[in-house]
Amino acid sequence: MKKAFEVAKWEYLQKVRSKEFLFSMIITPIILLTFSILPSLLADKDSDAPKAITILDSTRQYEDALRASLEKVKLEDGQPRYLIPKNVVPDGGDIRKAQKQLDDSVFNKSVLEGYIFIYQKADSGLQLEYRSKSMGNFRDINIFETNFNNIRRVRLLENKNIEQSLLDSLTASVNLRSVKITMEGSEEITFQTQFFSTFVIVMALFFIIMFTGGSLVRSLVEEKSNRLIEIILSSCRPDDLLMGKVMGLTLLVLTQMGIWGLMAFSFAGPMIATSSAFQNMHIVLPYFFLAFLFYVSIFVGVGSMVNTEQEAQQITGYLTLLVIFPVVLLMPIIQNPDQSLVKVFAYIPFTSPIVMIARMNVVEIPFYEHLISMGILVISIYVVIKISVKIFRIGILSYGKVPSIKELINWIRYD
Repeated sequence: MKKAFEVAKWEYLQKVRSKEFLFSMIITPIILLTFSILPSLLADKDSDAPKAITILDSTRQYEDALRASLEKVKLEDGQPRYLIPKNVVPDGGDIRKAQKQLDDSVFNKSVLEGYIFIYQKADSGLQLEYRSKSMGNFRDINIFETNFNNIRRVRLLENKNIEQSLLDSLTASVNLRSVKITMEGSEEITFQTQFFSTFVIVMALFFIIMFTGGSLVRSLVEEKSNRLIEIILSSCRPDDLLMGKVMGLTLLVLTQMGIWGLMAFSFAGPMIATSSAFQNMHIVLPYFFLAFLFYVSIFVGVGSMVNTEQEAQQITGYLTLLVIFPVVLLMPIIQNPDQSLVKVFAYIPFTSPIVMIARMNVVEIPFYEHLISMGILVISIYVVIKISVKIFRIGILSYGKVPSIKELINWIRYD
């Protein structure tokens, strides 16, 4: 192990002093924050100017009430959100002709952003459409739908001679709060908070694995191409070299996470300390490092087989798909953490770390499930390292084409 520690020290110092590492220390947090915060900012960003729309009501029952209701909707600066001209179709006018004129006006965007079309359909009754050149803003569509349905509901109740006080009670909305029940009691949560915290942790794991694994594969290719690997192996065994690289990269990740942690607490310490989303870190961190060891062990074995930068990029691309697969499942996992298929993924080594990290931020997970999942991960890491060592011993000194599946099986069987 003495040789392995020397390799680990050399690997660590070589990587930590590199410009690539310093670049990743600054750029990766920026990318994480951009990916997690920018979409929500864009989604919450309201329009900064009134929109010109109109209402085409073939029933001639809702236009005035809907216009009056929508004119009360304001932007953040107090301006009306919608500018709505009156009586686009005079009494006795042709609705189809008016619809054609409005469609042309919206398509050419001469004046109107879009218009609300209300009409009766013989087979399905009253219909509501928002016709515009694009798909339409979700917030606008929700405002149109809510205001129209409120007006329609009130009119139906008024026709039944319901008193105004009862009418107000029936039409009033009650907001739903999401409360998470825990061993310590209960706490109010929001989907945005849970998704944001989980997304940051998962993406940090993804970037670290891809940066470290890609860097490892490239360094192996470089060492093989300039024959440096033969000089290194003259003073240590392949097993020591592999273990040294894994330990050095693990120490590099610990350094990276430590610096990121200090930066996070410096800028947002009170928020992180009080956020329930970050109170599972004592369980998250073991999953984090077990996932790192599992994937890096795969990168070591696979990376030792390639000989050129092109082959390295191709292999890294396939491994990226393997790592990103559980990231794609993040949204359904958070929404349905106790689904049977999600629980299956929680015990598969390739997906279990990210699945368990996502689940524990949403629901309480029994401790025995963590033990089973981590136990499977530890066993898988041991098996992968054993296989990677056998591939590494031969692959690190092999040149030419990438070995076939049959050759790999022979390498693994070779003792």
